[in-house]
Amino acid sequence: VHSADKIVELLNLGNGRRKTESTEANATSSR
Repeated sequence: VHSADKIVELLNLGNGRRKTESTEANATSSR
């Protein structure tokens, strides 16, 4: 699974947040 990881990383970078911190929670809350 690389696509999801890349999307999460991009979303995290765009939000200015850290990695492996609130990826799932952030991704779900964002959308």
